[in-house]
Amino acid sequence: MILISIVLILNFENEPYLETKSTLYSGNSNCVDAPNVATIEFQQSIVTLPSHETYLIQATLRDSGGSIIGIDPDWSTNFGSITPIAGLQQARFTPGELEHTTIWACAGNVNESLTVNVIQGKVENLMITSSKENLTADESAVIVLEGEDIRGNIFTLTPPKQNWTYPEDSLLSISNEVIWNPKNTGWQNISVQESGFSAELSFNVTHGNPIRLSIVGDNILITSDESVEMQSVLVDADGNYLPVISNWSTYNVQASEWLTEFGDTAKFDGWTAGSWKILSEYIHPVSGQYFVAEYDILVSVGELNQILLDGHGLTLTVDDILDLNPRAIDSAGNLISNVDMIWTINGQISTGTLEESNYVFSTESIGLYEIQVSTEGGSASITCDFIHGEAVRIVVTETSTNQLTVKSGETIELLTEGEDQFGNRFAVNVNWSLTNGTGVMNPSSTGIGYYEFKPGDASGFVIMDFSTLGMSEQIVIDVQPGEITKLRIDYDGELKQGNTVRLLISAVDDSGNFVSYCNANSAIVTSEVGKVIRENSQLYMKFEGSGSNTIEVGCYGFKETFYLQVEETILWGIFEDTQKVIIYTSLILMIIITVLLVLMITRSKEEYEEYDDVQPLPLVPISPQPIVPIQHAMPPLPALPLPLPPVPQTPTIPVPQIPVQIQQNNNPPQLQTQVETSEQKLGNAMNLLTNKKSISEEVKTNKAKFEPLSDDDLSWD
Repeated sequence: MILISIVLILNFENEPYLETKSTLYSGNSNCVDAPNVATIEFQQSIVTLPSHETYLIQATLRDSGGSIIGIDPDWSTNFGSITPIAGLQQARFTPGELEHTTIWACAGNVNESLTVNVIQGKVENLMITSSKENLTADESAVIVLEGEDIRGNIFTLTPPKQNWTYPEDSLLSISNEVIWNPKNTGWQNISVQESGFSAELSFNVTHGNPIRLSIVGDNILITSDESVEMQSVLVDADGNYLPVISNWSTYNVQASEWLTEFGDTAKFDGWTAGSWKILSEYIHPVSGQYFVAEYDILVSVGELNQILLDGHGLTLTVDDILDLNPRAIDSAGNLISNVDMIWTINGQISTGTLEESNYVFSTESIGLYEIQVSTEGGSASITCDFIHGEAVRIVVTETSTNQLTVKSGETIELLTEGEDQFGNRFAVNVNWSLTNGTGVMNPSSTGIGYYEFKPGDASGFVIMDFSTLGMSEQIVIDVQPGEITKLRIDYDGELKQGNTVRLLISAVDDSGNFVSYCNANSAIVTSEVGKVIRENSQLYMKFEGSGSNTIEVGCYGFKETFYLQVEETILWGIFEDTQKVIIYTSLILMIIITVLLVLMITRSKEEYEEYDDVQPLPLVPISPQPIVPIQHAMPPLPALPLPLPPVPQTPTIPVPQIPVQIQQNNNPPQLQTQVETSEQKLGNAMNLLTNKKSISEEVKTNKAKFEPLSDDDLSWD
């Protein structure tokens, strides 16, 4: 007889698998007579089956040559039942107990088996029991919840806490077992929901006299993102609680910041990992007895389960790393080493990656990460949030077109973002530095990092400085001309009567920025102050009037009136400039004066020569009689020339010097005469100019009445 055995091996650290061995029996009287059968094969070697389901088994019988033999084998099982299906080499298995069940198929001398792992199936009924129904308030009850499947299998259930309904002031602890700690007296009910069924228990709770002060809290182990609500109660002998208003404190000053008092209750927010002790003090108002109670809270970095991980609830930057520090513990909290673990990050298998990094997790992308670890008998997970890292540069974009271009008079919205070393961006506010005329930068109502920029008088490429997070950078915005809203006129020349100036007519936007020049040939220009001249595609105006005037300009469909002040000039602007008029007038006056001076000097010389032509008379004895001076018709000449009229302040023009020649008589008469100096002659010339007619007449008269004179009478005195 040849023996082939089937051995089922279940690996609880990974997916279960079966290792199958065969046993051949010879001379087996219980098997169907089939001597040609050499092997029996099944469609699966590993089967896991919930207890409420059935399993159809297909057997394939072959001869030694590998050909299929259509003979139904004999079937058997150690648990449950099996129903053969004739003619198809099939059988349907119905599970029984929650065990590893072996199913045999034999034909001739061949006997093959497979093992079916029957697991807990669908719950068909709930059963709830308690260790006691009558208890005092300081006692606890162990509650056992069991489920029953369709096969009658009984198994323990441990639904999560949110499935339980129990008195609000009581405590329900769920770990390996469910423990209920009542607080109030009377009948109290506890119910649970599981698999669509509900079960309920009732308890009779009694109480006694208060004997101590106690602090009752939700839990003593919390993560850093959780809090504990506590209540200060007087406890009687039966454990019944009476809430009392007490004084709350801690032994640590730092921890006092996380403790909030509400009279008989207090809330502790576990911000820092560690062990913290809460103190409650109470003085009985009747007996004066002093009560004190302490409550120890242990704060860890994340949720606690059978596998402990660090980092739950933390918010890190992509510049940071997270040491998961995985710790597998048993129900007592003992650390279990050398446990094979399967890791996933956001659902993706990452066991190899984390093992190579010694369970240090880092990422370049921002977002929420769920890290799960599972092993035989338990699992745990943490959730951590990775945000952007430290900014290495600041990026400025335009929110609509992403082009830093704006028309004058319009507004663009800018977004300033910090960018970390991995390219993650985040909105950030900055400090702007704009020069005068650049424009106005105001925060936008959109949110952080959004700004609205409206250009000022500047146009073209405008540079703006900004700084934040210790960095200073610049951006360049192209400010383009806006829509034409009005006209502008400039004058190339002085606004003076008689001047001709060039008119520069341009179209500008709402901010006064230049958009375009108006065509000189099509622009409409009218004014009463002067005449418009169009020449070589240019506009000119010759000012004929003066004072306050207006000029009307039309271009690009706009028509505007401008006011101007034209300065009045002498002689109505004939010479185009008052200063030129003064210069020309001064030159003319100087020429006139020069001509008059020449004429006067020439006239004076002629008069003097007439006197030189008179013949001297013979000398006669001087009569002792008194000399009567002759009343000369010509008045005495001044010693110096008369002053000239004032001349306007004009540029000095040299006056030609006219030399005055004095003829000397080589044979002077023997008369005693006085010779005039050139200054006296010039003065006499001026007097002659004013009395020219009368002098000439008197000279002629004196010539007609000439009489011999004495020497004294010939003097000029």
